[in-house]
Amino acid sequence: MTVAARGFLDLVADLRSVADSDASGVTDPIALPAVPGGYLLLARLATALPLEVARLSATTLPAGWYVYAGSARGPGGIRARAGRHLRRGKRPHWHIDYLTEAAADLRVFAVPGARECDLLRRLLARPAFDTALVGFGSSDCRSCASHLLSADGRLP
Repeated sequence: MTVAARGFLDLVADLRSVADSDASGVTDPIALPAVPGGYLLLARLATALPLEVARLSATTLPAGWYVYAGSARGPGGIRARAGRHLRRGKRPHWHIDYLTEAAADLRVFAVPGARECDLLRRLLARPAFDTALVGFGSSDCRSCASHLLSADGRLP
């Protein structure tokens, strides 16, 4: 097994542990639960992504692995919200839409009943995760610097 493959499997193991799940990440929205809760979205950028998004300074996200923590409390729950993230060709509405449209790989780890900020704190307690971009996905959050983490500390 290559170093990159081992790193990816370790990353998935970290997400499974935080999500308290045996799943390897869902790529088909129909497999997501239609209940309220939180979710972790694992995304891989194969190339750098220039961002010019409202409320964020113009910047570039380097190629690599990212984890976004979100919540879904409305109709359709996690399936509706995270399913939107998995869909291609959508009109950008949230910060995360720019990343999901550019991502080469996407997986969702559903956590029914969870809150995104709690999931973030659990990930940030692990050495492989760091805040990727202050303000990304957290414009309505008073306790988190960002809801987007870089996971490249784990991968070569």
